[in-house]
Amino acid sequence: MNFILSFIDQLKKNWTVLLITILTGSAFLLFTFEYSVYKGVLPSNLTRDTATVLNGPAFTGALSNLGILLWSATAAIMLFSAYHLYKNTVQRRAALMTFLFGCLTAMLCLDDTYQFHEKAFSGIIYVPEELIYVFYLMCIVVIATVCRVVVVTTPYIVGLAAMAFFGTSILIDELNLPSGIHDAFIEDSFKFVGIALWTVYHYQSAFGFISDVSWRKENFNKE
Repeated sequence: MNFILSFIDQLKKNWTVLLITILTGSAFLLFTFEYSVYKGVLPSNLTRDTATVLNGPAFTGALSNLGILLWSATAAIMLFSAYHLYKNTVQRRAALMTFLFGCLTAMLCLDDTYQFHEKAFSGIIYVPEELIYVFYLMCIVVIATVCRVVVVTTPYIVGLAAMAFFGTSILIDELNLPSGIHDAFIEDSFKFVGIALWTVYHYQSAFGFISDVSWRKENFNKE
């Protein structure tokens, strides 16, 4: 009896969340189905795992998938931290930094997952990869400049190391350096280490913002 009453109470409190989530998920499924019809492919090709669709071994794209998981985890950490900092502390500059970097990381995650700048955009409008790289770099520079008072209190050397590895990966790709059959592996290795460093940096920053009680309001209101 208590369970039934609790269940009814939960339903009354959360019916809106349930409805919105189900409708949103259904909308994505409908879009996926319509897109598969438009492209002339089976809907299951868009819903199943890539290795299954390609009939490849289970570990196909293992490092790439792990990198995407790190992108996703970082974006979630940053956006959650931004909300917490904004609602529960006076660290508004820290909240702004975590929010902006969280949004940027979510963009990088989506780009890396669906290869927007490599394949998806090519069928709609040609955007040079170099322009995309410059855009991401400018986003980082702008965020770091706007939030410089906060950035200098973080272990930014880790963030700079991440960017160095990203830059090396891009250079290997753009310069087509001769490295035999392992060229893609070398490029992706630098990229993966960059993602790992990016995750560590933002985790350390967010954890420090939330847990370090020595941070005071005056540290975040300087111009």
